[in-house]
Amino acid sequence: MNIIHKQWAAPRISSQGWASLSEITFKRVDCKRGVYLIPTGIRGIGHHIHFDDPKDTKSQGYGGSVLEFRLEDGSIYSAKGPWRCAHSYLLADTGIDLSQEYVTRVAIANFYSGDSYDGTQMLYDVVYLDPEEGVLGKYDRYKDLITQFPDAGLVWVDSFGARSMLPQKKSVYISKSKLAEFLAEREERAIQ
Repeated sequence: MNIIHKQWAAPRISSQGWASLSEITFKRVDCKRGVYLIPTGIRGIGHHIHFDDPKDTKSQGYGGSVLEFRLEDGSIYSAKGPWRCAHSYLLADTGIDLSQEYVTRVAIANFYSGDSYDGTQMLYDVVYLDPEEGVLGKYDRYKDLITQFPDAGLVWVDSFGARSMLPQKKSVYISKSKLAEFLAEREERAIQ
């Protein structure tokens, strides 16, 4: 297994760089159950699909707040308690397939060590790493990637609003003391 990075600091989840709702223009798509609001003109539109049922006055999406969506024609669509939803609901209700419209960043490594207090996680013996801006494709594309690295210990996935560490083996976490031993042994081997 080729190691492309001996260690890599997995960044904390950040919504920086993502457009806020007020900066996105949406396309309105009506269906039998309600209204889908699909973003236009941004990368990763799958992350921002929203659904509103105008008849449900007690909907609690976003805590029951009223959100305003700027539509393509310049008008504003107000929705009380809309929900951000997966592409599969949109596909079932409308036939519109946005399954390839998610931006994710995947790292595949052998093990990690981290501090849960500040959120820093260090991945060690990284064998695969997406570019910093992420890759446009399926939300769960990591499932296809991990088959190329069957001996890897874990998969790290970052996406808008979610980050996951998915162990592929039982023991992928390394304590700080074991990590110090591992790094010292690695350095010793490198000198020899």
